[in-house]
Amino acid sequence: MPETVTNSKKSVQTQPRLFNVDQRPPVEINDNTIMPFGRYKNKKRLHQVPATYLLWLYNRGCWHEGIRKYIIANLAAIQQAAAKIPVRR
Repeated sequence: MPETVTNSKKSVQTQPRLFNVDQRPPVEINDNTIMPFGRYKNKKRLHQVPATYLLWLYNRGCWHEGIRKYIIANLAAIQQAAAKIPVRR
């Protein structure tokens, strides 16, 4: 429903805001998104981040909604890639 803004000369109808002014619009997270935080911040794209690191984030309860959704959507492939990495001792 449009809002009505009144100033001294006339009333103007505006469209409702879809998000708060203080918030950024949602950004699509995909394989080519640059890692936005942590050890690989601004250094690697998500498809370049080690699978073990992504699983570590997942197991710790990643707070970043976009990255969490990316990990969940690609969880089977990430687990498969992590299984191929030898364990350091």
